[in-house]
Amino acid sequence: MAERFDVPTDEVLADLPVDVVRHDEPWVTTVSSTADDGTVVDLTWDQVAASISLLVRRADVEIARFEREAIVRVRIFESRAGLHFEAETSSGALGGLLGVDIGSTVMVRDVLLRG
Repeated sequence: MAERFDVPTDEVLADLPVDVVRHDEPWVTTVSSTADDGTVVDLTWDQVAASISLLVRRADVEIARFEREAIVRVRIFESRAGLHFEAETSSGALGGLLGVDIGSTVMVRDVLLRG
């Protein structure tokens, strides 16, 4: 079992324009936001498994899905583009950052780096 990773607190989430769903397992949470063009982003994290799932959909049609393990931090904050979700990974000599800007539309950036 992996160690729990850093996630936004309930206080941080309460101040952001997101929908929060708590699952039966208290360590699993889904946060959703909708872009101006109707694209919806769902970010689900599992603190025990140290993993995330990011789903991008429009009109209930899946556009893209990203799954990541070895997560060390999830951040959600307001930016110039609107709202920003990001998940940081770290495993041995590899690290990465999956970032999503949600504003007029959705833009995903996926970076993997070798140390």
